[in-house]
Amino acid sequence: MAVFITATGYLFYRLIPEINLIKNRLFSNHNENEAIIYLRRIFTAFIYGGLPVLIIIFSGNEFGKYGMKFQKPAFTILSGVITGILLTGINIIHHKRPDNLASFPEIRKKQWDIKTLIYSTITWIIYLLGYEILFRGYMLFSMTEFAGKWPAIMVNIVLYSLVHFHKGWKEAAGAIPLGFVLSFLCLLAGNFWPAFIAHVFLALSNEWLSLKAHPDIRFTSKRTLWQKNYLY
Repeated sequence: MAVFITATGYLFYRLIPEINLIKNRLFSNHNENEAIIYLRRIFTAFIYGGLPVLIIIFSGNEFGKYGMKFQKPAFTILSGVITGILLTGINIIHHKRPDNLASFPEIRKKQWDIKTLIYSTITWIIYLLGYEILFRGYMLFSMTEFAGKWPAIMVNIVLYSLVHFHKGWKEAAGAIPLGFVLSFLCLLAGNFWPAFIAHVFLALSNEWLSLKAHPDIRFTSKRTLWQKNYLY
């Protein structure tokens, strides 16, 4: 079931650009690329995170059985934050690479404002919550119960790498060690939250650093825009 949900969410993620009716109705005030990104994140999050939650509810199982109960708070928070800081450090080193700036920030809008920054941040968090509920929650813990810890980690790594393959072989390869670390930490913590915390650090630091470094994309507050129009 977890593999089916992964495949469904991935296909939906890839097909979002074709769903013009939904895009135009919900995000008519945003440019096309921006609307596609928001739609991808929100709807994929509901598939990845929503379907496992519904399955657990209707099956009468406990959420804790699938790593969705927040426990071991000190270890959970510290492991997530420390891993996130380390990933942020890697982003600081590599964020100016041409291949990274070719893909990030995902919203290819030449002029970002505070509203775009807030919307992008919120939709990233929603997306990553659903993503980790599936990968390091429902999938990892159900597979661990069925096949054991190490087979569960291996399956998780393979699927995690495959869903990154459309972004290039480097990102797919990088997902292998990251997938191992996140899966291992989550099993130690007994929940998916360390992976979620670390993933938020990873995604947001890369977006903000890439936004600052990108030669064709700028962040400008409304106040700065007003000053520019007033002065010139």
